[in-house]
Amino acid sequence: MKTHQWLRYCTTALLIGAIGVVLVPGMIRGPGIDHLRLAGLTVLVAVQFLVFPFVLAFGAWRVSRWSKRPAPPVPGYTLGTITMLFGALVVSQAAAVLGWLEEGPPRGVGDPDGELAMTSFALLSGALTLLAGLALLWIRKRSGANAAGKHMSSTGAWWRP
Repeated sequence: MKTHQWLRYCTTALLIGAIGVVLVPGMIRGPGIDHLRLAGLTVLVAVQFLVFPFVLAFGAWRVSRWSKRPAPPVPGYTLGTITMLFGALVVSQAAAVLGWLEEGPPRGVGDPDGELAMTSFALLSGALTLLAGLALLWIRKRSGANAAGKHMSSTGAWWRP
């Protein structure tokens, strides 16, 4: 079992939280961009909380010896870059909402402490997503694999590990 296989499923589970954006319009409680950010981050954390265990269980089965399929190749630069940028976006939005919530109890927010906790979880999730994207990029760079997942020797000849 390789680290990049687990990391691939972790990043997939973190990115799946973005699917919850479809639910955001029904959760907005007030006017303004800050309420939209708060609803988006709340839905993101809730979907990640629900989906993450299932994706990790699937990943555990997929990389186990019981799976008949061959192991997937090293994740590419694209997955690492998208994951890193998504994490940076979540961190920036969570920081903006934290600043907005700490100014005082805003109009239209039911429980400021609960919203502060959800935003803090979103900030943590974004930071972990950012670090996972960086780790994917580092693993890809360290592996020396080309776009097809094949390794290259120092002479440029193809070989299989």
